[in-house]
Amino acid sequence: MNLERLNFISNLMILILVFFGGLVWADSNGVWHDAKDVRGGIFGNDEQPNTNNFSFINPVSFNGILTANANAIFNNILTANNNAIFNGNVGIGTTNPRTKLEISGAVKIGTTAQTCDSSMQGTIRFSNSKFEGCDGTDWIELSGAAGTPNNDKTITTNMQDINLHEIFGYPSTPGTFTLTINPGVTIYSSSTSTPALYTGVFPSGSQVTIVNKGDIVGRGGNGGKGGDAIAEYTAYPGSPGGAGGPAIYTDIDLSIDNRGLISGGGGGGGGGGSMSTSMGQYGGSGGGGGAGAGILSTGGRRGAGWTNPTPGSPGTRTTGGSGGSPEPGFYGSYGGRGGDLGLPGSSGTASTTCCGFPASVGGSGGVAGKYIATNGHSVTWINAGDRRGRVS
Repeated sequence: MNLERLNFISNLMILILVFFGGLVWADSNGVWHDAKDVRGGIFGNDEQPNTNNFSFINPVSFNGILTANANAIFNNILTANNNAIFNGNVGIGTTNPRTKLEISGAVKIGTTAQTCDSSMQGTIRFSNSKFEGCDGTDWIELSGAAGTPNNDKTITTNMQDINLHEIFGYPSTPGTFTLTINPGVTIYSSSTSTPALYTGVFPSGSQVTIVNKGDIVGRGGNGGKGGDAIAEYTAYPGSPGGAGGPAIYTDIDLSIDNRGLISGGGGGGGGGGSMSTSMGQYGGSGGGGGAGAGILSTGGRRGAGWTNPTPGSPGTRTTGGSGGSPEPGFYGSYGGRGGDLGLPGSSGTASTTCCGFPASVGGSGGVAGKYIATNGHSVTWINAGDRRGRVS
């Protein structure tokens, strides 16, 4: 055998392995030929088996990139220290994989700290004793408690006065229930006496979770009316501002993952006081309405009298309305400003006075609404998020 032939053979072959029935070999480009059963070895270059199926019987280690264009069967240990690319089916514990991945045996899934985004969509992990899946935006719990049904509901549009128990169809058996409120969605209430979200009562043993990515906001309190001055020497005080309404009222133990806003409505501003003399009666100005979602609060009316003080302004989605003011050039008072989301309203002022004539005080500002009324139940905050208002 001459030197030229030896060099040719050297360049042609990287490795030769003995297996039952023949040889498996790779050329200088790292392409395998007639690959069938690989019984062991350590390969340092990138390897590309051809279109024949191949199986790993003994432990095999690849330090480069393994690319399989046909089926790959693993009967022992495969160590890939770089990427492994399989264009055919992969079987683990089976010699006839019928799908892209078929496993005969249990599968153990670990966790990852990677952020869920579009590149991770469809990924599953096991974190904090729960199976979670990435939906392209967030990690969502996949599993319910053992032996209980798993129920998930998502709210995609604004809603008023929702009842969680009703949304889940009034379940009569325990289960795991998760309500997700999508970004940009607002849950609001029709009155300060009604919460934006009421849980209702679930069967004992249920696990209920609210995942809030939007806003849950109570109604703002109305502004207080200005004090009346309708009789000589008689001055009536301004009315107090209304309390803001609650965001959530729970009658069960509850878990909340708040990634948005949960806020009680702002309290209404108090009405201004009045003044009465033998020369005239000066009614008080109205208080501003508190901030809140849905049906906005109203500003307080001006008090009765000879002059024309202004009423309070209604609240907006985020800020309280301004209080009214006295008619320019006359005695009078100022209404209190309505509270912003989760804040109390301001008190109205007492009327200006002169010469010992009676003047009345302004009304007190309304208290902020509760971001949650627990009613004695336990609330677990997975994420606190933006919370405004009172809690009880």
